[in-house]
Amino acid sequence: LVQNVVRTSLVTCFVPILLVGGVVTAYNVTNRQTDSIDEKFVLYFTTTMALYPCGRLLQWVELFAPLWLGGHIVGFMSFFGWTLYTESDLLKSDKQLMLQ
Repeated sequence: LVQNVVRTSLVTCFVPILLVGGVVTAYNVTNRQTDSIDEKFVLYFTTTMALYPCGRLLQWVELFAPLWLGGHIVGFMSFFGWTLYTESDLLKSDKQLMLQ
């Protein structure tokens, strides 16, 4: 049980940081540097081909920590439940915040 908990927490931490944060940041930086249609096509094609092997990587992650997806679901549910309970500013529109 402890092994699965540790593995799940590691994957739940590092998959979003590396895949979402790293890939999105690299894509946005590169996207801002491209201007022509040909450059955009090369960027989109290269991104698609580079991300295709991630399917295999996620299969390995699933074998390493089979509960990682459940950890994400529980984490998101608890986050949104807490923001609803505390009436956080994250769920309010900008107009509502400016009227306060």
